[in-house]
Amino acid sequence: AGGSAGAGGSAGASGNGGGVACGDGPCGPDAFCDFSDLACGAVGGSAAGTCLPRPKTSVCPAACNPICGCDGLSYCNECFANAAGTDAHPKAACP
Repeated sequence: AGGSAGAGGSAGASGNGGGVACGDGPCGPDAFCDFSDLACGAVGGSAAGTCLPRPKTSVCPAACNPICGCDGLSYCNECFANAAGTDAHPKAACP
């Protein structure tokens, strides 16, 4: 059990994190787009999300239950995907 990508990017609350709408455009370098539909904006043609600050990998749980990031890479858990700057499909590993 392990993702092909674990961590990346810098964490913090600067950039476009903290409630800015996203989906049609990228968030800032210290944020990720959190899609409300749990499918990377693909359900019903909705691409709306909210820019949130990337978490620091030091606060991510060690438990590894691989999931697929919206960038097409596998991550150990949603926290590591968010820290790398992407949202994830909960309960789904990349093909």
